[in-house]
Amino acid sequence: MSPDQSPREELLRNLSVVLARPAFAGNVGSVARAMSNFGVREGKVVAPRCDLNHVEARQFATGPAAVILATMTTEKNLPDAVASCATVIGLTRRAGKFRKPTLAIDEISPCLASGKTAIVLGPEESGLTDEDLSVCTHVLTLDVSPVNPSLNLSHAVAVVLSAIYRELGKGSPAPGRRDLVASSDYQLLSKRLRELVASLEVAGHLSHGEHFAELLARSFQRSRCDSDDMRAWHGFVSAVEKSLGPKRGNAG
Repeated sequence: MSPDQSPREELLRNLSVVLARPAFAGNVGSVARAMSNFGVREGKVVAPRCDLNHVEARQFATGPAAVILATMTTEKNLPDAVASCATVIGLTRRAGKFRKPTLAIDEISPCLASGKTAIVLGPEESGLTDEDLSVCTHVLTLDVSPVNPSLNLSHAVAVVLSAIYRELGKGSPAPGRRDLVASSDYQLLSKRLRELVASLEVAGHLSHGEHFAELLARSFQRSRCDSDDMRAWHGFVSAVEKSLGPKRGNAG
């Protein structure tokens, strides 16, 4: 065992791979195989459209990968799957207003020193939706040839995990703030912000409220707040709500 292997394996315990609505059992098995190649043990599957116990999945997940496949947990929705994570990285290749990359592949490893981190991948045929990405704190796009920019699910996982494993092998990254809030805390703040913006729009204080609320929610999701930051923002929202008084009731 090399001197850096123990701290690397310790940090990899903070990493999970989350598959949203996968359609093919073989792909899930192949992802489990890729995870075992790079020391990642925790996998979650959101609303799978395939049988995770299908023989096709088991054929691709042999040896240590079979244990990973067998211990993958299923969740009804993405927010629940990543609720405990401080960093949620959505992998997408499609362009769009809210799909601009917010970190590079070699910037993922320091996230593990700040707490639980999830790599999220969407369905094989369509990838992550805008709603999925609204749950993510970061967006990652892989640098691939435009001739065929779409990677197989397990290939994409292998590329990302290989980069993380390599970076961690260079030495343990410096720990960031250890009290970064979890995804569930961002989701609660985002809900309150959307309700507040709707009230402000009804009161005539701003227009295009839905778009503005989306921008705010995504900004907070990617700001990596600590617990003090989050308390301050909840306090601010409460103060604005109080100033609006009974007009808030018109937003419903």
